[in-house]
Amino acid sequence: MRKLKSGKKKMKKSKAKLFKKLLDKVENMSDDDVKEVFEKVKKEARLIRIYRIKKILYKIRKFIYKAWIYNCIFFMKECLMRLVQNWNRNLFGKVSFWMFVVYMNLAWLDDLLIPWMRKKGFCWVKQVLIIEGVIYIFEFTFGMFFKYVLKVLPWDYSHHKLFGIPVNLFGVISLYFVIPWFFIGMFLLWLYPRLKVSIDENIGKDYNMFRGKRC
Repeated sequence: MRKLKSGKKKMKKSKAKLFKKLLDKVENMSDDDVKEVFEKVKKEARLIRIYRIKKILYKIRKFIYKAWIYNCIFFMKECLMRLVQNWNRNLFGKVSFWMFVVYMNLAWLDDLLIPWMRKKGFCWVKQVLIIEGVIYIFEFTFGMFFKYVLKVLPWDYSHHKLFGIPVNLFGVISLYFVIPWFFIGMFLLWLYPRLKVSIDENIGKDYNMFRGKRC
């Protein structure tokens, strides 16, 4: 706490010194020079505002793009899993629309989790296991929310048993999916850099062009 307070004091002192220097320079300038500097500052401030707005728009478009791709992939996965579990000749694979709310979180979670793991230098097995753990946490959190708050059941694992022993927790997570989630973690590690390239090519053009011009 003391270090933070001393750091803030130093910042304030340095800002005060800079402000005094700027005032001294302005006092020594002619009116035309002051106007020119003022116009440059206004232009720069306008550019910064535009840059920030474009950055926010870029992040929103990026989130929507990623959420759409993840939901397309995982909705198909859910359909196939339900089809295998409840095999019938009509080939019905029913999926709740609530799953959209769950899978859209991958659009922001991958940017936090995967770069952090790579920065730490974790091997791919450790990365996959961490992703699998996070999937279980999310599945449990949303499952409990849906079941006890919204009173809906997008999925139900209460019938999952191994040799008569239940391998589920409150019917929202199951040990049956240890291996499937491991392979999905591998898939997400493979997909992330390719998705990043696709976003830079399709969505990041305007943002990158603006950033380059500004610099």
